[in-house]
Amino acid sequence: MVGVSPFKKLTIGGFGKIDEYAMLWNMDRFLFSDQECSIEYKGMKIAVMNKPSIPCDMILSASMFMKMKYIIDCSSRKHLLTIETDRKVYGVGYYDKRETIYIFSTEQETDMV
Repeated sequence: MVGVSPFKKLTIGGFGKIDEYAMLWNMDRFLFSDQECSIEYKGMKIAVMNKPSIPCDMILSASMFMKMKYIIDCSSRKHLLTIETDRKVYGVGYYDKRETIYIFSTEQETDMV
């Protein structure tokens, strides 16, 4: 797939009693959109695991939104995520020694998803 490449194999925890191995993939461009507004991440790292017991396709880390204001409204049956950001494009970095992914701003625009 163009723009997607294996980055490294690592262990990941938080989805059961033991850490599990996962492949960390690099996506040159990851677009998070509600079809009206979008946020683009350049160099996004995605851990991929086969977990049929988890009833969702993707789990997003709160750290994806660390340069933004976000609200999760759980007052109705359908949960609503509102994100306020002052940019449309964010970069994703990786600290190799600490195996920490971080988000940084790359342009000056106002947008809301």
